[in-house]
Amino acid sequence: EAKGGKGKGKGKEKPPPRRKAKASETRPPAAVARAQECELCGLVFERMEMTLSSTRAELALSKDAAERRQAQIDGVQKAQTRRWLKLEYAQNLAAALEDMVDGMCNGVGLKNAACKPEPTGEPQRWSDAALRRGGGGGGGFDKSTCEARVGARCSALVDAAADALQRAALDGRDATACASLLRGCSVETAQAFNHSYTPDGDAPPQGNAPKDEV
Repeated sequence: EAKGGKGKGKGKEKPPPRRKAKASETRPPAAVARAQECELCGLVFERMEMTLSSTRAELALSKDAAERRQAQIDGVQKAQTRRWLKLEYAQNLAAALEDMVDGMCNGVGLKNAACKPEPTGEPQRWSDAALRRGGGGGGGFDKSTCEARVGARCSALVDAAADALQRAALDGRDATACASLLRGCSVETAQAFNHSYTPDGDAPPQGNAPKDEV
């Protein structure tokens, strides 16, 4: 037996590995997947509205600049050029929205919004959301699994409806549009993460945002 061997030093204990989502949790039954995409659609609309709002602020023109712009538009003789000048503002909004949608599935914004460990002060429907607990809202919450669901459903939603979502946002529609854009989606499900929504009809009316023509 060898003598003088060095004993194994005790290092810092490693944290437990993060739980990996099972395939069944990111590829659930069709009805559950539709509910999760519906919930995610509401979150996407919230972020599209924020993107449009911040972009409008960046593009806001002063009164003098607006008057100069209008004079430029009025001075253009060709109808096609005049129309292009009128649409330039809206096209900038559309470009900002497209950039946001293109990058949202790889970002952390949607995951952070849906997968808060303890959503203090939020309504019960938030905690019971299918993205958080799987089908039926009866499963336990696991942050890693929730984030995996958001990633999977985001990719599916973008593949199926990215253009329609952006068009609806530019038309001034809100998350209630999800019910008409996605199969099996209800307004209440789409509003799962909207803390100000009330199912009794007290939510802000659809279409109250400015419409941006493109």
